[in-house]
Amino acid sequence: MDVHVSDCKLSDCEDPEIWKYARDNNFAIVTFDSDFYDISIINDHPPKIIWIRTGNLTAKQIVQLMIDNQKTIDSFLEDYEFNEQSCLELEF
Repeated sequence: MDVHVSDCKLSDCEDPEIWKYARDNNFAIVTFDSDFYDISIINDHPPKIIWIRTGNLTAKQIVQLMIDNQKTIDSFLEDYEFNEQSCLELEF
């Protein structure tokens, strides 16, 4: 299920609040923001982080990046709590 922070009424929340919500609800976080990577270094996971490390992209390019990496993303998210990797970095 794809959910945006605004769908969860978290648009005005700080990163730690978003992190906690994602952890408590078994969500992964897809972000351009390195702050979530930093939090994952300190707190480990869950939640898992998918860090899109690119310049500005259109929504269409972001969707294509996710589609092109679907197998990698699925593998990363598999066994959500016990897979040792906490952050997946994607580049366009």
